[in-house]
Amino acid sequence: MVKPGGRPVTTEFVDRVRITLSIAFEDQDAAKQFTFYRASAEAITLKGGRAMVRFYLPPEVVERDSLRTDVKFYVAEVEVAGVVQPSTKGSVAARFENAETARTFLSRATSEAGANEGILMPQYLTPFDSDSRRVSPTFLRREAQR
Repeated sequence: MVKPGGRPVTTEFVDRVRITLSIAFEDQDAAKQFTFYRASAEAITLKGGRAMVRFYLPPEVVERDSLRTDVKFYVAEVEVAGVVQPSTKGSVAARFENAETARTFLSRATSEAGANEGILMPQYLTPFDSDSRRVSPTFLRREAQR
């Protein structure tokens, strides 16, 4: 939910909203081992109300690694104009019983997701970029600025 100025106002906007999604899957072959994926996307502006930012894990990777499609371990970090916003219900997996567990997860995701860099992608880098059934905000495309 986008709340300009902390209020649910549908006629106002929030600029430069960056979402970083960190997810992990338990390895099927090894007890308590995890594979981490991480990606970010920055919306130019979001109108107050509900907004969807989608990320994509290619189906061939899901099949290759025998990943379960129900993600049990995740944290979605939200920044507005460079300022990290407090976590909200749904932005952190229910399995993380407290803030310290989520911080530990983020620390591991930050250090270990590099092995899978570029595999988890924001919608605008996928074949579903212009899928009219899955409307997406306009994103800041830094590669277009070079």
